[in-house]
Amino acid sequence: MDVARRISAVLDGTAQTAMASEVLAGKQDTRISGAMDYRGMWSWNMMGAASYTHLNTPNSSIGDSDFDGRQCLPFVGAPCASPSSQWDEMYTAARSAHSGGVRVAFADGHVSFYAETIDQEIWWALGTFANGEAIPGSEI
Repeated sequence: MDVARRISAVLDGTAQTAMASEVLAGKQDTRISGAMDYRGMWSWNMMGAASYTHLNTPNSSIGDSDFDGRQCLPFVGAPCASPSSQWDEMYTAARSAHSGGVRVAFADGHVSFYAETIDQEIWWALGTFANGEAIPGSEI
């Protein structure tokens, strides 16, 4: 959803609300035959570039779904799924070259490392800001 939010809207608490994570840079640095992997490109506003979702856990083996299939070129550690032209059907996992997980920045400014094996429900809860979930076992 393309809506601005004030920090006062973060009802789950800024220390329990993920704001950013590592993402892997795409496979190609230049456009080749109309295809370029935009994942990790900070200045591009498409899913997977400077954005990611909490749909799948960190470094998920489930492929990322991008816009129309020209922006996701699969490589080891960054698979691709079926593309979509619907914004609500696009998703990209937090990914890193670190063994076992990713670093996540929170709304209060702290950064923590989360394992690939994190419970799916906890990962989803970290990605919301006003659902009121308790985060059991959180390192926060």
